Amino acid sequence: MSEISKGLANGLTNYGDPEFAKYLRRSFAKSMGYTNESLDKPIVGICYTESGFNNCHRHFPEMLEAVKRGVLAAGALPMPFPMISLGEVFLSPTSMVYRNLMAMAVEEMIRAQPMDAVVLMGGCDKTVPALLMGAVSAGKPAVMLVAGPMMTGRYKGERLGACTDCRRFWAQFRAGTVSQQEIDQIEGNLAVTSGTCAVMGTASSMAVIAETLGVMLPNTASIPAVHADRLRASEQTGTLAAKMAIQGGPKLDQLITEESVENALRVLLGVSGSTNAMIHLTAIAGRAGIKVDLKKLIIPYSKFIRDIMVYDKKNHFDRYSNQQINKAKLRTQKFIKESSNVVNFLVKEFEMKKNAKLYARASQDKTGIIDPLKLHSYKFAEDIFKKITSVPNQKNHGMILLLDWSGSMQKHLLPTVEQLLNLTLFCKKINIPFSVYAFMNNHRDSKDDYAKSGFEVNNKTLQPDATTKLVQLFSHKQSKVDYMRVATILHRAAMYFSGYYNYRRMDTFEDESVPNISGDYYLSSTPLNESLVAMDTIIKKFIFFDLVILLNASSIFLKEHTLSESTCPKYLIFLTETFTSSITSLLRASSAVSPASIKPAKVLYQFSGKNLFLANKTSSPLVTNVIMQGEIFG
Repeated sequence: MSEISKGLANGLTNYGDPEFAKYLRRSFAKSMGYTNESLDKPIVGICYTESGFNNCHRHFPEMLEAVKRGVLAAGALPMPFPMISLGEVFLSPTSMVYRNLMAMAVEEMIRAQPMDAVVLMGGCDKTVPALLMGAVSAGKPAVMLVAGPMMTGRYKGERLGACTDCRRFWAQFRAGTVSQQEIDQIEGNLAVTSGTCAVMGTASSMAVIAETLGVMLPNTASIPAVHADRLRASEQTGTLAAKMAIQGGPKLDQLITEESVENALRVLLGVSGSTNAMIHLTAIAGRAGIKVDLKKLIIPYSKFIRDIMVYDKKNHFDRYSNQQINKAKLRTQKFIKESSNVVNFLVKEFEMKKNAKLYARASQDKTGIIDPLKLHSYKFAEDIFKKITSVPNQKNHGMILLLDWSGSMQKHLLPTVEQLLNLTLFCKKINIPFSVYAFMNNHRDSKDDYAKSGFEVNNKTLQPDATTKLVQLFSHKQSKVDYMRVATILHRAAMYFSGYYNYRRMDTFEDESVPNISGDYYLSSTPLNESLVAMDTIIKKFIFFDLVILLNASSIFLKEHTLSESTCPKYLIFLTETFTSSITSLLRASSAVSPASIKPAKVLYQFSGKNLFLANKTSSPLVTNVIMQGEIFG
């Protein structure tokens, strides 16, 4: 046995005599038929979650035998032990209630029983995070092995997903478009084999996360449960666990690092994984002492300004002159000056609507002071007290605007940016709190080293995209100088990219040279999922009080939230060319707040500036619905 491994000598029972405890433990082990040679080997515990109430894990006995083969072949002794199993649909009220219970049981059993390493066998939804949470805290070498997805069934030639099509067909059955006979047939075809749901639900998402974290063999997350490769992966997992037992590591807290957690987050967003997975990833990271910090996705406007200024300084004498830079500034200043009439009109309309709303909400309250002028009417009326006009406390709601900084916006970027400037100038003038972010995935920061967390696949390092950022452009807290700097940079960039689209000449716009901006801020693809998740962090920075709001279902993952309608931005405005289902999901999820009286932020869909007001126009849905009705106020 290795000097590192202790085998049966791990965590001896306290009888007051360690040697007696070891002797007695070996004696009881021999009652199970083990030889001295076997008991002298390092021990690999196999924590398996088979249950008659968990259909996803009914193939675990076969997988367990494969793990044992791998452990034995590598020179260690396998010791299986059962654990709480959380079958999603068999638990009431929900399996989430029992995740932490299972995590505690896993931790204590790994600590309490003699093992040098442990294989964690799970799959169905909450079992994977519970196993990893417990194993991280237990502090022993561990490797994850998942159940794998089930094979899909079919109905009338259509491929079915257990956790998606079930709701669709049930809704049709309730609506009367699917008969009782049909729903019975569908019932028998939704889940047809062992394994987890064959959709990108929580089980599949957690398998992907486990592989990305580096706690599972590469290329094993998606092997179907009934495929022979699943058994081969099980045997290889057992072999790896035996080597870890002999070598004494690595432990999970060495694998689950800040970098690997961030990689897992990005992969989760990249595959549009389960919202629940964010909750579990945060919990796993927390066991390793790691805080999931979404602020890393956000670049403040001060850095944005600095990056562009540094770029300009380096490139003045190569491609651009100070004269060209100044021309771009003058164009922006000219636009802002020409927009003043539009902004002033909007302010006037807004104030009129706001005052009208205040008047409508005002009420007459009695002061308790007798009005002597009404004493003569005492016998005819009881209302002889002075009154005052009472107006309910008001608070401006804020607006958060998200600008799609992607290639699909190229031909629309300039008018959209100009409309954005109009809107921010309006907000500044009437003191509405606002914040504007551009979302992109083209940003590269040399200080961010994500290479540490890559894992090997066919001798190549698989690296998730680490360039997604939300760049803060404007804020109501900006100084006038910083506002104009950003406005100039943004306007200039919009002219540059619009010029490229319209003329196919990178240095031309309206027959004048327009300086380029740093390549870190080039137009990119659209990382909308990342942007929506990062909204949690943005909202927290935006609100007025030391409270946390629940904007949408994807924000549940951090901690308990205190809700307050007064602190919730009333509008989220997306300036984007591409309509995606993600925004629809956000809108739907935004109603899932508690208590029910809290009104979530509205999401306004803006397509390439078509629904925003232009500099020479003052009629549009945005103006009508938001500004001219005074909806931002109160």
